[in-house]
Amino acid sequence: MPQLSLIRARVQTNGVTILGAMRRAVKKYTQISIKRSDLNVLDFVVNRFIMKLFRTNNIGMVKECQSYFSFQLLSEMLKQRTGRFDMKFKRLSAS
Repeated sequence: MPQLSLIRARVQTNGVTILGAMRRAVKKYTQISIKRSDLNVLDFVVNRFIMKLFRTNNIGMVKECQSYFSFQLLSEMLKQRTGRFDMKFKRLSAS
């Protein structure tokens, strides 16, 4: 998948662009089905970015930072969007 290698390259070269690239990737892939393994890779990249940003290897600390900054992993964002879509679709099909 070329987008994942592009995202990995951006993490290594410029950490600031990772969040925008990841969000654009999620928007693009919400229209098609995503494998769970691809979501895990995207979540791993985000977690590693936060580990490097805060200079820690403790995943508990990373999760705490994510909760303090109200940062959602991409898999969580996708679940929310899918849930919202399902609710809207059910409402439309019920009418």
